[in-house]
Amino acid sequence: MGFFSKIFGGNKPSAISIEQLEEILITNDVSPTAAEKIVSKIRSKNPKDFDSLVTALNDELTEILKPLERKLELPARSVIMIAGVNGAGKTTTIGKLANLWSGKKIEIGACDTFRAAATEQLSAFADKTGAGFTCGSNCDPASVAFQTVQKDFDIGIIDTAGRLGTRQDLMDELPKIIRVIKKVMPEAPDEVWLVLDGTTGQNMINQIKSFGDKIPLTGLIVTKLDGTARGGALVSYAAGEKSPIPVIFTANGESLNDIKSFDSSEFARGLTAV
Repeated sequence: MGFFSKIFGGNKPSAISIEQLEEILITNDVSPTAAEKIVSKIRSKNPKDFDSLVTALNDELTEILKPLERKLELPARSVIMIAGVNGAGKTTTIGKLANLWSGKKIEIGACDTFRAAATEQLSAFADKTGAGFTCGSNCDPASVAFQTVQKDFDIGIIDTAGRLGTRQDLMDELPKIIRVIKKVMPEAPDEVWLVLDGTTGQNMINQIKSFGDKIPLTGLIVTKLDGTARGGALVSYAAGEKSPIPVIFTANGESLNDIKSFDSSEFARGLTAV
């Protein structure tokens, strides 16, 4: 669902004003500063009708989002740590990653030892995808991480408990998990990814800062973009950062196959769809 879809309901207008476009962008979680820059660029192109305006908008969004692209290249034996707030879709995303890499030997470390349901869900995903599974009952999350990275695998995926960036006691556990992993694999984790709920709009940017202050984020995964136009927050993020953290994947839908690498032009087309 793009910026225009929920406004025009598939009935494409013959034209809209630049002022209308700016309002539509802001309504869809593009920050006022980014929206102003975008409409300024489009105004200079002087689009004659709605189609040419959409083409100009698509080109501008693609250029803004381009820095978020990154080709993923993992070493032969890799450890990926996954973080995020409660409800962002972290557990389901790990299942999708295990399915995506099912041709490799995957080991999932269930370090969310506080939520039994998360462990059960990850165990089910491991069974479905043929991944190995390491868990612990009522034990220190870092201990489970330590056990996980001692296993034989091509890719180790370390889950962590969902936590709010404002809970410093919980946030402090994340660097501890990294320190423990390094005792076994000094160069690990190779990737530290933050899972973001695409429906939360501008709050995603706050989460990136909160988690980035605690752990060395190397990538983002944005979920739940299948039924919302809230992806405009990513435009704000890309436009407002000199060196934004790249988006590795977007994950849409409930199927294990509903995950794909981030592509700026494809994402921009989705945002500008009518």
